[in-house]
Amino acid sequence: MSYDDQIKLLLERIKNDSLTNEPLKGMNDEQFGSFIEQCEANDYISFSPTPAVVISKTNVNILTENIYLTKKGHDFLDGKKEQPIQQFNIDTVTNSYLGNNGSVTNNFGMSFEYLMSFIEHGIEPQDKDEAKEIIETVQKTELTPGLLKRFDSFLGKYPNFTSSIGMVIVDILTHS
Repeated sequence: MSYDDQIKLLLERIKNDSLTNEPLKGMNDEQFGSFIEQCEANDYISFSPTPAVVISKTNVNILTENIYLTKKGHDFLDGKKEQPIQQFNIDTVTNSYLGNNGSVTNNFGMSFEYLMSFIEHGIEPQDKDEAKEIIETVQKTELTPGLLKRFDSFLGKYPNFTSSIGMVIVDILTHS
């Protein structure tokens, strides 16, 4: 008999008021007492008003009238699985939509100042001139298809910069 089957059998006995001092099949008295305590520790059952299991060196005495099923115990018997809690820890999130609020306000307010700061801290020294050239091109040239084609390998090397410059372009095109 599996561990889950043993739990179900015990919970069914408690639910039907048929729990006795007789251990479950394959358990001795001490194992049965410990098993009941484990079920209590796992919140399948609870004892009221006093502990329901008294273990001594000679026997185990179960005060059956003091044991009842908890909600978790009822759910286990009904085959309901406990839903795991999913938690995501995210550092800083900008220009993103998280949650389920049902509405989104897009604010693409990425600035050239931010990009210059990004270049100073996030671009390798040998690539900084090319990054500055991209910013200058976006600032001083009419935005047309293929404008940044010559910077293709640089933009592939720095996806965060590419994303940021893209947000600047969207900001320019939506707020002119």
